[in-house]
Amino acid sequence: MLFPNNFGEDMSLDETCLSNGEVYTILTNKAAHGGKGALAAMVRGVASDTVSAILKKVPCELRCRVRTVTTDLSSAMMLTVRTAFPKAKLINDRFHVQQLMTEAIDQMRIALRWDVLAEENKAIKEHRAKRKAVHTKAEKDFIGEWVPERMANGETKPQIMARSRHIILMHKSKWNAQQQARAEILFQMFPKLEKAYGLYLNLVDIFNKRTQPAVQGLTLPDGTMMSKILDMKASIRLLKPLRTTTTPSSTILRKGLLMHRQSRLMLKSRLSEHSSGV
Repeated sequence: MLFPNNFGEDMSLDETCLSNGEVYTILTNKAAHGGKGALAAMVRGVASDTVSAILKKVPCELRCRVRTVTTDLSSAMMLTVRTAFPKAKLINDRFHVQQLMTEAIDQMRIALRWDVLAEENKAIKEHRAKRKAVHTKAEKDFIGEWVPERMANGETKPQIMARSRHIILMHKSKWNAQQQARAEILFQMFPKLEKAYGLYLNLVDIFNKRTQPAVQGLTLPDGTMMSKILDMKASIRLLKPLRTTTTPSSTILRKGLLMHRQSRLMLKSRLSEHSSGV
């Protein structure tokens, strides 16, 4: 489906899976807020060549009027934007950029959790060997049963590592008192994890501030610093969309992307209803 009259200055390109399991590429006009006139194109599949060929059926004059196209970090989506909308600025959805950061931090937490578990297992093994080395009941009673170390909040280290997943995936302003106490212990044990979480907060603040693109570019986390804190692969994955794509404007970050998310959800709901009724 193609609706050239619904093309506007600010568009969103995304993929969605309808109730029958087929994947479609959806082009929407942000100005419609997911209502009438929002759907500009719906193409079966996500291949850049296929989607671009359909979009190029729209007169070049209309496509050149598009100023911005918001999409995720998919290389196919970004290639489609560059091919079909030659004069448009490519904008990566902040949700996906932040997701890369939180995934990298969570990978750090998981690796550290395995280290904590290995350390505890080693301590348990040594304790058992110590009890096995003695022969009298009095000596065994003196050594006692294995008791895990408990932190200030009453949790063991493995428990803190397991229960900290949701902490590092949200902004600290949303922590409750229990999560705040757990985070303090976690960051005391692993300062590097605290630095990584600080990078995440810095990134969120950049997106939330109404600053000019040039200022945002200057305040992005330094690549060398990130590679020292995060895993090298994670640093490269995160820095690539931040450095190589067009820097998003503050208007798009504060308003446009919210419109993009709302329009996508509303439109997906309507398309699903339509598909189910066919």
